[in-house]
Amino acid sequence: MQVEDREYTHEEFKKYIIDHSDEILKGDPRRRWLKIYCILVSDDNWKGKLFADAELKKLGDIFKVSKKSVGETIKEQYYIEEYCPGLLLVYNTATDENYEKHIGDAIDHNIGTTRMWMKPDVFDIFWRGILSETDGLIYRFASRRSSIESASCKLRPECLRRVNYTGNDGTQTLAEFEELYGVSAESVYMQINTSLKIHVTNDGLFSSQQISSLALEVFLKYLEKIKDKILEMRTVSQALKFEVTEDQIVKTILVEPGVIRFSEIEMDQTLSQQMIKSMHGFSFIHVHEEFGSFSLIATVIDEMKGSIFDINASNSEILIVPKFRVTFESFIKFYRKIVEAIDEDAVFSLIN
Repeated sequence: MQVEDREYTHEEFKKYIIDHSDEILKGDPRRRWLKIYCILVSDDNWKGKLFADAELKKLGDIFKVSKKSVGETIKEQYYIEEYCPGLLLVYNTATDENYEKHIGDAIDHNIGTTRMWMKPDVFDIFWRGILSETDGLIYRFASRRSSIESASCKLRPECLRRVNYTGNDGTQTLAEFEELYGVSAESVYMQINTSLKIHVTNDGLFSSQQISSLALEVFLKYLEKIKDKILEMRTVSQALKFEVTEDQIVKTILVEPGVIRFSEIEMDQTLSQQMIKSMHGFSFIHVHEEFGSFSLIATVIDEMKGSIFDINASNSEILIVPKFRVTFESFIKFYRKIVEAIDEDAVFSLIN
């Protein structure tokens, strides 16, 4: 993606890419879609965490990032908009492979950055809004049922499922699969009109076959509708703390824990084992189970970020107590695993 180097406001940048869409999307039409990745960050230090100084250039309200890997001769350009405090939009036309290599891996490994995951009810608001606004149809989707506490599941509710479907009746088929098999959409492809296709995922990716005012309008409209829910989750996660201060006389420890509460289920040994098994990317140590009135106490390590926290799971909640290298995205990732494996209606909040 190549945009003229000059200063842009937020609106000027969007107008430029719409007016110059043919130039920006030139190349193989099967690959060159406009892609916008939504990224959550802890603070304004994201620039130094993700990029070297030489890779970053400020263009007014927009940041240009130039990336070139070893062996590559052409630089890939990415354009970053600070949509609101804590939320970035990364505009690009790179292949998925290049994006992951240039930016995605850095987001996954650096402290204080994460992809904008949407839990099922939030993702539904996002993609259903776009579909309704445009009178489009779904022609391809990926969905799954991994949560044992799914909103609806009429057939064999004990089964976990993953469904990938392609067909012009995808709108109706997804609704049928949701009702009968309790699946939740994770990736949705929509045909908006004869020349415009849109793809959205619950990891915060919006992509459009064309750079058009319609595509950007519906994206921004429904991003705005879910923004507060996303930022609320970020706020809760950032509020979890473990801080030690000391002077010559007194050492003070400040701990701010969080809690994940289930909707209608209670923790037992079977559920705790399912939770641990589903937690890819986390290690559990010092695991201790109490029986009778069941509880699980363990220390959890985020293998990618290096953060450490304790959990105490009992009754219908999981208490989370931060310990070391505290970072908000580890708690979001842990919460996501709970939502996807146990209860999609689970609520994450602070201990009052």
